[in-house]
Amino acid sequence: MALFKSQEEKIKEYNEKTFATMKKYGLDELSDEKDRVTIQRVMGALAGSGLMEIGSLMSGNEAVMMRVNAQYTKALFEQNCIIIRQLERLNRNLENHNRPGDQPERSV
Repeated sequence: MALFKSQEEKIKEYNEKTFATMKKYGLDELSDEKDRVTIQRVMGALAGSGLMEIGSLMSGNEAVMMRVNAQYTKALFEQNCIIIRQLERLNRNLENHNRPGDQPERSV
């Protein structure tokens, strides 16, 4: 058994963990590749900053805490972008579905 993992093994393990987490939260079947990539980036940033946060809490290093806060802020911004894209798609689909000429006449 090797003491250290190769880069390919680390990437494979990271992708498996990311997919398992996405599946856990019902994000594994997103239709838009942009959304999947953004979510993976957010998850990576949060995982990295979570590890840093434990060390910074123990050391009381204010600079590290500022970086952690910046990572969380960036993650929230990217999550908001996903929500905005999803809402835009939903709105577009609703508008296409509710065009005046597409609906059958209703009798009163």
